[in-house]
Amino acid sequence: MGRYLTVSSNNGNILTDPALLPKSVVSSLKLKTSNTLAYQSTVGEFWTAVGTAGAYITAPVNNVWETVTTQTGAGLLCNVIGPDSTTGVTINQIRITADGVETLISFPAIAYCRAVLGAVGASLYPVVAGTAGETTGIGNYYDYGFQSASIHGQMNYAILMTPSQIISQGLPVLQFKQSLKVEVLCDFIDTASPSMYAGATLFLES
Repeated sequence: MGRYLTVSSNNGNILTDPALLPKSVVSSLKLKTSNTLAYQSTVGEFWTAVGTAGAYITAPVNNVWETVTTQTGAGLLCNVIGPDSTTGVTINQIRITADGVETLISFPAIAYCRAVLGAVGASLYPVVAGTAGETTGIGNYYDYGFQSASIHGQMNYAILMTPSQIISQGLPVLQFKQSLKVEVLCDFIDTASPSMYAGATLFLES
């Protein structure tokens, strides 16, 4: 679970306070598995890819704190992806316990969106839909994330980057030295599978 990297605490993008990580609320979250394939978070391939760089859960329950991952040792937390919400949502939260210190992070409660903690990209999308979310090419979003961007961090479209992309681009990550626990809470979760899934991506220090 996760990948391995030796990190330096002198790097300014390595945070120790989860509340300082970027926050966004995304209605359409995708990731790329190659130059020509991208998957929406409503298909299994998205979560298989997340699982190679972290962990995910498949059946979170409404209004219950659900554990996405626990880790012992040192590493970097890159992203946390909450479950897709639905009509009636009033609570959308992520709780991070790093090295024994608990931090509660609240997101705007917007129906049919995911809470995403950590850096995301907003410039690429799959241009031709295919079987199970496959595509035949990658294009640019017409709005680069600004058409629907708001002071609350809401975005229509965003791309989930790999941990290595986030780190190599100098984007913020959370460092933990001894332990990590990631939990999610949403009071109205989409009942469709895998829209209801939640996950996290990370590096584990060797």
